[in-house]
Amino acid sequence: RKLRGAIGAHSRGSAGGGGWLSQAFRPSRAGMRVVPAPAAVPGSTPETSMTGRIWATWEGLYQRLTCWGEGCRVAFYDGVRLVEATAQGGASATWQALSTSEGQFIYNLFRRQLAVLIPTFDPLTQIEADLFMQRSFYLRDLHMSPAALSVLIPLAPPGLNFSCFWVSDVRVSWVNLLSLDQNPIVCEIDSIQAQAGEIPAGNASEVDSLITDWLDVVGGLDPVRFVGRYPLLDGATFRVRNIQLDIDSPSRYGKLRLKLEGVDIVAVDSEGRQRGLIELVKAGMHQDTITFNRLVECSEISALYVSDSANSTADAESGAADEDQQQHAQYLLDPTPLAALLTQRCMIEDLRRVVAQKWTLAFPGATRFHTIPPLLTTQPEPPPPDPRLVPFPPPATEYHVRVADGASFQWYSSAFVAHRPQMHPIAAMVFTTIILCALLALTATCSPRPWLQRLLSRRLPFGQLFC
Repeated sequence: RKLRGAIGAHSRGSAGGGGWLSQAFRPSRAGMRVVPAPAAVPGSTPETSMTGRIWATWEGLYQRLTCWGEGCRVAFYDGVRLVEATAQGGASATWQALSTSEGQFIYNLFRRQLAVLIPTFDPLTQIEADLFMQRSFYLRDLHMSPAALSVLIPLAPPGLNFSCFWVSDVRVSWVNLLSLDQNPIVCEIDSIQAQAGEIPAGNASEVDSLITDWLDVVGGLDPVRFVGRYPLLDGATFRVRNIQLDIDSPSRYGKLRLKLEGVDIVAVDSEGRQRGLIELVKAGMHQDTITFNRLVECSEISALYVSDSANSTADAESGAADEDQQQHAQYLLDPTPLAALLTQRCMIEDLRRVVAQKWTLAFPGATRFHTIPPLLTTQPEPPPPDPRLVPFPPPATEYHVRVADGASFQWYSSAFVAHRPQMHPIAAMVFTTIILCALLALTATCSPRPWLQRLLSRRLPFGQLFC
């Protein structure tokens, strides 16, 4: 009890004083139900048998790791305090538990950006802490703002705007808070579905309000000077299982369905090698400019022409119609792997000023393009971006395309190990114990000692616990 009291006092002292990190990002505990640890009063602590302690420990551990049903008790430990809730308030308890950990620091890095890009985002219901993996959490069911992604982050093809943009699940993980300048944040996305067309992003007042809110987040119209560290989002690693973009553009592209599978987007050097972010900064520095390289690797990409009949409900519900459509499909780009390297050279005084830009596209095997009008026909120029977002004219883009030039194209392998979330020690211990016990039960023949046989033959006072 003395040792436990000393540890508790030390934990409370650390939480009260705190370092610069806890002082700067101290979470709000409003609305959290906190059950303090029972105080150790001499002479009043009931004695508990060893068997009772083991049983209580196993019951609590099993319930914490496996209970997910209705009425389940969800428990999260925060120092010497215990936060508890029922399944009805599980989402709120999950967010509150996350807000007392490193996840709060990571969430605060993107909190204001998420408020603009996802106006309906609710951290109480759309953030889930990972109970089994350390330093990671999930963002669920994200309905992004089509206008924000069309105006603020121009991801849509030139001349088009998004009408909807949905992201299923995002797993955010990191190595260590103190090494974010060296080890990138990893965002693993399950699925992205979007639609784009020749529609306005919104009325003038809506677009102006979006731009004003975004400038308030990024720091206004002041120059974005390079501060010696790789920009956080530019250095982040994105892994996407599948992407589907439906394009309806009668005068520019036609009706297309773009599909990508197994997409990896990583920060690399000029030769496509993934390295630590500090090494990438040193390699990209050159007098008054800094060079950034982003590698996009895709296990399969395809662009399919979609007819009006393919969009009908009958065709979508008929398996035979889908197979016939695949056999007679017309592809703008046949399914093929792709590796693309984007190289941008920016001014150190203002990173918004890009002085050179180059795309290197590599198709490992033979592929085929088939263009149908209106693609590659004379088209009006797309409207220019808002000068508040793009204050400098973009440079002329250089393209370098390689298609099956002898051996299969592959980027150089790297010794830089991509981060994967690690399992919690408690969960790892429980799973390892279960596996070892199962192996021993299948492979070993054990017989109890005589004294253990005599003990088991007697009626135990606590036998009803195991019945």
